[in-house]
Amino acid sequence: MTVLIPDLTIPENRQRWRELENAKRRVLYTVRKLGYPLQPGDSNIALSFTFEADVVTRVQTGHSAGRITISLREADTVERERTRVQFGEPQRTLVGHFRHELGHYIWDRLVRGRDENRFRQLFGDERSPTYEESLARHHSHGRIGNWQGSFISAYATMHPWEDFAETFGAYLDMVSVIHTAQRFDLVDDTLPSLDKMLKEYQRIGLIANEWNRDMGLLDLVPEIFSPRVVEKMKYVDSLRQR
Repeated sequence: MTVLIPDLTIPENRQRWRELENAKRRVLYTVRKLGYPLQPGDSNIALSFTFEADVVTRVQTGHSAGRITISLREADTVERERTRVQFGEPQRTLVGHFRHELGHYIWDRLVRGRDENRFRQLFGDERSPTYEESLARHHSHGRIGNWQGSFISAYATMHPWEDFAETFGAYLDMVSVIHTAQRFDLVDDTLPSLDKMLKEYQRIGLIANEWNRDMGLLDLVPEIFSPRVVEKMKYVDSLRQR
C-alpha cells in the first residue's frame, strides 16, 4: 500500500522508513481484525500511503481521497517530541498518526453519503463552519474550554472530522491494548460489548499508568472517557458492526 518511500540514499532515511512501515503494519493488523474496509469497494476509494521528507516545501501529515501522507519528520524522535511539547499533547507517536489518519479514511468510506445525519447528531455539522474556517479559528484561539466533557482530546475540538478521527484513533488504541492483554491471558478472551471493553481498558490503563509513572514515562492511557465520548466511541464501533 506504500506508493512513495523516502530517499534511501540519505542514510538515516532507511531506519525512519523501517519505523514507519512497522507502525503501519501494526495499525493495519488491528483494523483488518476489526473488519473495517481497507480495499476499494463500491466507493472506489483505494487506500495508499506516502512517506515524504521536506524538500522544497514542508510536508504535512494528512489524508486526502484515500491517500495518507506521513511526514518523515514524525519518524525523527527528537523532532516528534519537540512538536509534542509545543502543542501540549499527552502523546504523539507514529502509531497514533496512522490510527488518526485512518479515521479520516474510514469516515470517507463509511460515513460520507451514507450515515451523515447520525454522525452530525454526535459530532456536529462538518459543513458549517467549514474545515478551513475551523482550522483558522483553532490556530487563532486554540482549543475550547472544558473540552474534556465532550471530546477525547483538545485537537478533537477543532472540527467534527478531527473529532471523529481522534475518537477512531482512541478506539483503536483500546482495542489493540485489549487484544494484546488477551494474548497474554491478562483479561477474558471474550469481551463482546463495548461497555465491557471500556471497563477493562480503564482497569488496564490505571495499572499501566502507574507502572509508567514508576519509570518516569508518559501515561499509557491519558484520555478521559466521559459519557459523551463513550457515545462517540459506540458510534465508531457501530460502523464496524454494520
